[in-house]
Amino acid sequence: MQSQKELKELGNRIASTMQLAEKLDQRMAAYLLSMASLEVSQTLESIQQRAAGQRMDN
Repeated sequence: MQSQKELKELGNRIASTMQLAEKLDQRMAAYLLSMASLEVSQTLESIQQRAAGQRMDN
């Protein structure tokens, strides 16, 4: 359940970042989107590690 909550929150952040990026110049938009991409990667990695840990516990 926590993973779903994290993914939903991440999706909301990405949508907000996209809306903001549309209003900014190209360089700043690229920076914001790269930060969002990094956050997505880190969150997905964390979720995968927790899932792998749960499988090992079972």
